[in-house]
Amino acid sequence: MENVIIYYQQKRNESTENAIIFIDSLIKNIKTRYNIKGVYIDNFENQNELLELLQSPLADIDYIYLDELPHDEFNWKLINQLARSEGFTIKFFSDI
Repeated sequence: MENVIIYYQQKRNESTENAIIFIDSLIKNIKTRYNIKGVYIDNFENQNELLELLQSPLADIDYIYLDELPHDEFNWKLINQLARSEGFTIKFFSDI
């Protein structure tokens, strides 16, 4: 099975509980097809977990699933560059 990491940034006024329910349903949809190597969840307008994800070992990751494009252009460029250098593919929740 292929290895994936999930990154989710909460929406404005979204509770942590609702974010976890959403991510849990996503995991249930993909867990039979993928090994989930990590789940990173940031609060709205916070990117600490994204930065943690980007500093983690990514060589054995096949896909990083995102809810949407990062709002910060620098981080989007950084993710794309890491995808090229580490060999993973960026996918979106809408692809599931």
